[in-house]
Amino acid sequence: GRVPFALPRPAEDAQVFHGSQWVVLHASHAAALLTHPNASAAVRGFRYTFLSDEAVVQTALMATGPELRARLRNHNLRYIDWPHGYGNPEQYWREAGEAHDGGPVMLSFAHAATLFQSEAISARKADPTIDGGRLFALWDAWMAHKLAQPLADQRALGYRLGAAPAEEAHL
Repeated sequence: GRVPFALPRPAEDAQVFHGSQWVVLHASHAAALLTHPNASAAVRGFRYTFLSDEAVVQTALMATGPELRARLRNHNLRYIDWPHGYGNPEQYWREAGEAHDGGPVMLSFAHAATLFQSEAISARKADPTIDGGRLFALWDAWMAHKLAQPLADQRALGYRLGAAPAEEAHL
């Protein structure tokens, strides 16, 4: 049937951006989502839409203007290794068992170098029973070392201050 009120629509010239619904925001970006008039208009355009969670934040932030937009990075800071990069994911899931069916690769000690070189601040999926907990032991030691450093020195191992966004993603 018909909806008894007019549905909001994005402006005719609005650009829609999309990405992961998992985001890490600087305080200035979070404030802009709540207070910037262009962000508010973009959010209103998604009201009553289906599956907008992967577009509303990106579109609203891109509408705020060049100053905030220049500081956005297309990286959700999570490390995920999907089995699709290793051939047939169905075979991986069969071998991994029902508990891991359809999900990412179960991280092990073999992933440590790649994981620690990434910009990620969290990882999915790890199990302390894999490899006798070696990945977890290494993670705990690494985090203890990082937390003992001054705050300015707690960047990811592969991070280079001042690197261009494209360079940052490929360290």
